[in-house]
Amino acid sequence: MRKRWLSALLCLCLVLSLLPIAAYAQTLETYVALGDSITTGYGLGEGAQSFAKQVATASGLTLDDALATDGLTSAGLLAQLSDADAKTAVTGADFITITIGGNDLLGALYGYLAEKYNAAHPEEPQMTAEKITEKLASLTMSDVNLVKELIGYMPGFQNSDAAENALTAYSANLTAILSAIRMLNSDVQVVVLNQYNPYKQAAENPNPALTIVGVDISEVFGAFEAGVTALNGATAAVVNGYANVQVADVKTVFDKEETNPCNANFSDLDALSFDIHPNATGHQLLADMVGEIVEELQAPSTPSSTVTGDTTFDPN
Repeated sequence: MRKRWLSALLCLCLVLSLLPIAAYAQTLETYVALGDSITTGYGLGEGAQSFAKQVATASGLTLDDALATDGLTSAGLLAQLSDADAKTAVTGADFITITIGGNDLLGALYGYLAEKYNAAHPEEPQMTAEKITEKLASLTMSDVNLVKELIGYMPGFQNSDAAENALTAYSANLTAILSAIRMLNSDVQVVVLNQYNPYKQAAENPNPALTIVGVDISEVFGAFEAGVTALNGATAAVVNGYANVQVADVKTVFDKEETNPCNANFSDLDALSFDIHPNATGHQLLADMVGEIVEELQAPSTPSSTVTGDTTFDPN
């Protein structure tokens, strides 16, 4: 009798081991939003909410976005994760989003442009990446010649040592960031939002006067397209090595959007802007993407839809 009981138990265990393992709904309560000015909602108009706040409200999550910082780089985020407050936040999180890398790319690009400009104008006061940032933030028609010259240097950036070094450093930092998060919280679900080209829609509808004065906006779009593509490739390669981490393909969604999702404006000379930040439309797109991921994580799913490290989320 005992032998038959043991045989039956072994058979049952064998049958159960052959059945697919169902993925059950997860309870997500605490949402920690890490990253740069995209997470803080920099550049939004009064009353508009960042994507992180929208996701928290719609999903009923408790949001902690206190660590998000304007201008943050991947090196800055990595250093931030050594702080006690950051460790506490990450350890208690059920869900984390990360927006990072844009400032790495911009810093390298503007540094490269400053170097090229200084080589061509050794007799003038030295240009810096910070000065270029300031010029583009408060652009006037008197700066047209400067902008025209800087744009002319942009195509060379993608094959420069500056670009290669920035991508190498970013990959190493993102790897260390995800490893640090895993050490603090092995179960947390992480979404890394990839980078978009902020000039796609603006470059498609420029004011003809910009062409007349010699500013080729298409070169701006092309330079950013190459840089963003390389940055997103680095992100995907790093994320592929981690379970429960996925990429939200922001670039594809922003590229498909007909309404400009960013603050950049090349159609109105009185409001000419190179501002890279998402506007209210952009943040709504981000909120929709991340919100769908949260819904998927909280709903029971089959093994085929289980999130893995090499997943790229694209709702379209």
